[in-house]
Order: sequence, then structure tokens, then C-alpha cells
Amino acid sequence: MNRSPSFAGAGHWAGALVLACAPFLPAQLQVPEGFATQVVHRESSGPYSLSHCAVDASGRNVYVAVRQRIDEIDGQGLIRTIHVLPAGQATGLLVRPRGCDALYFTEYPAGRLHRHDLRLGTTRTLPGIRNAFDLDLGPGGEVLVAAAPDWPVQAGTGGVWLLDPAGLHRQIARIAGPSGPLLLTPGGDLLFAAQSAAYPTPPGSVRILRFGAARVGQALGGGPLLEEREAEVVVAGLDGAYDLELDDRGRLWMSDPQTGAVRRTRPGTWQLEAQPFLAPGGSGVLQIAFADGDAATLDPFQPESGGVLHLLTTDWQTHGAVHRVRALRPGLISSPATHAGPGPVRVVVQDAAALGPVWLLASMRAPVPERPCLWLDGLPLWLGLDPSLALAVIPGSAAASGVADFRFLHPGGFTAELGFQALVATPGLAPALGTSRTHRLILQP
Repeated sequence: MNRSPSFAGAGHWAGALVLACAPFLPAQLQVPEGFATQVVHRESSGPYSLSHCAVDASGRNVYVAVRQRIDEIDGQGLIRTIHVLPAGQATGLLVRPRGCDALYFTEYPAGRLHRHDLRLGTTRTLPGIRNAFDLDLGPGGEVLVAAAPDWPVQAGTGGVWLLDPAGLHRQIARIAGPSGPLLLTPGGDLLFAAQSAAYPTPPGSVRILRFGAARVGQALGGGPLLEEREAEVVVAGLDGAYDLELDDRGRLWMSDPQTGAVRRTRPGTWQLEAQPFLAPGGSGVLQIAFADGDAATLDPFQPESGGVLHLLTTDWQTHGAVHRVRALRPGLISSPATHAGPGPVRVVVQDAAALGPVWLLASMRAPVPERPCLWLDGLPLWLGLDPSLALAVIPGSAAASGVADFRFLHPGGFTAELGFQALVATPGLAPALGTSRTHRLILQP
């Protein structure tokens, strides 16, 4: 689920950011507590050498546009080139639309569109459009592109285009300003980030427009052109929006190429969260790409099997990098590790929230397969202890290092099999809750 605006896409002010953004690209992003990040790929030969990224549904394979190549990076970090563009061409956009097993990428300035089937490994060329900036698929598989094909010769011709297999492309939405990211929601609404033509982008000038599904369907079927005046402004006051994505909890994510912030809305609403997911930093954040997960979500302290986020960043000077962000599940270990005779026993919770509350749960039975035991504000709380048995609940708190230490004494004289799991929370009035991995310990006489 990826939205892939273009470095090279004319009609956007991206190139001018070279003059203004900080030159430092951190090795790791400063993600919120309960998350972990790693650098999947890094290019240091220039700010545009790594221009785009996409990810498959599993999150194992990442696709990057490096100069004239489209490379695949597998889960072991092995790199394989899957396509090379003709001389004189650069990648205009690179997208894997949600629920699709294919990559779409374009050539700039030629505008040719390519579709690479991820299952078959085949690539075919389709009629494209000049200055394509972003691409998504409509409810019937229609290819929709945000573009300003006549830029810079003629102003005011930008918006959204329906691509035709025969090359008879048709504009379906007219939106003033430079090209911006677009997104089709699962319900069929069309979202578009309306940008300011001024550079640097005036603070608070970016708006997210929503065209309702009914009107989008009419426009796709040959009805009247969608006009900006009939769109609903669902998010306003943004400093930037280079890419848009929806996650598995109905949150809209927005990246800021100038400040490096990543903003998102509250689940199922258009209301911005009070704090950005990523605070402004030294790098611009361009693309947002999600891999699909299971019942776990991309939230603090969730199981590692949940959704995975990929971010493409650049310092606009020398570096570009793709970062993988996933939930960081607290760990649980004991000393002795598996079997404890009479004497002291220590249970340690790792990667909890700094200075946050921690509760150690103990059961007189070994851990069982985990499942969500309840949902709190749409967030599953995973339990791997038998809920039919009474649980001992021992309160504590984590140190600034995120480590919580619990100690007790085994008096000996009996054998028992214990299961442990920790419940952790971030400090504050609206804590984020999660559980640790489970741990099994056998007490011996």
C-alpha cells in the first residue's frame, strides 16, 4: 500500500528543497516509544540517487528506484535489479497499489508507464502521461494518476487523470496548484493533497480534499469533471503533504518533505492527532508504504506480526534511505532462565515505556497461544495466559531505560509451572497499553 510521488515530477516544488533542508540524515528515525526502526537501504551518492520506494504485501521485499534501475531487496538484504530504464530517463513514480500484486512505475520525462507483475516477474509497457506524480487504482481497477501534463507551459491543467489502455487519457478532476498525492479510500472516496504554488510552502497552507464516492463514480463513468469547489476539506493547516496512506485502523497518514514530520488522523476520523507520529527532524520524509499485517496493528507494544511501515527519507543534500518501522513488543526474561530451585527469582521486563507503569501477570499454568482478549479504543490487547485461571497481578514501573525489575523468593518444597506476561503502558493521561511476550518458568523443590 504505497503512494509514490516523484522527485523528477515537474509541476512540484520538490527540487527547490535542496536549498532549505538540513544536511544531516540520521541513521535511525526517532520513532515513538513502543516502536522500533531499522534502515533497509541507504544511498549516499546524492540526494536523488534513491528516489522512490515500494513494498510488497508481506513487507519482506522492498523495491527502490536507484538512478535508472528498479531494484528488489529481499528479506535477507540481497539486491536484484528487475528493470533498467532507457538512457536519459529517470523514475517518475513507483507504486504498489493496495491489494495489488504489481508495481507501477513511470519514466520521466518520456511519461511511459510500466506494470511489473510481482508473481510472474513480467513487465509490460502501457500508455502513460507526462509529469505523473502519484498513482492509485479505482474501485474497478481503473488507473488514476495525479499529474500536470502541460507544466510549465500552461498553468491550471493539473489534477487527476483516468488512464486509457489506448492512450486516450481523460481528466476527471481539476485542482489548482502543483501536483500532489492522491488516494482512493476503500469506500471509493478520492483524497487529494492540494498544494501551494509558492515555495517555500507557506506554513499551514496544505489541505486534504475529499471527493465523495458517488461523484467519483460519475466522473469515472464519463460524467462531469470533478471541480475543487465541490470537494470537502477534511484536513487543513498542514505544512506539507508529499504522500498519503490509510492504515488498518482507518488513520490517514501524511508525510512532510520539508520538516520531516509525519502526521496522522485519529482512527476512523479526519481529526489530526495532537502530536505528530514523527516530529520534525533533519530529513524530509517522502513516501509512506505499508505492508499488510494480521490482527495485530501498527501501534505501540503490539505483536511483531502486525502492520509494517516503510518511510523514504532524504536530507536533500547527499543521502537517501528507506526505513522500516514496526511495533516493538516488550521482552520478558527470568533468572534462572527456565528452571528455578529454592531461592531468589528475578523477572525482567525489557523495552517498556520509559518511566511508565508495568504490571507483571503470573499464572499457575504455562503460557497458551496468544489471542486478543479485549479491545480498548480499537486496539487489541493480546493475552497469552489462560484467562480461566486466576492471575496474580504485581504492580511496578519501568526505569528511564525501559526496564522493569521484579524479584521474589521461591521457598522450595514443591514443583509448579508458571506463566508470566507483562502489561505495560506509556505514562500520561491517555496511555497506550500493550503486553509483552510470554515466559515459562518451572519451579523445582
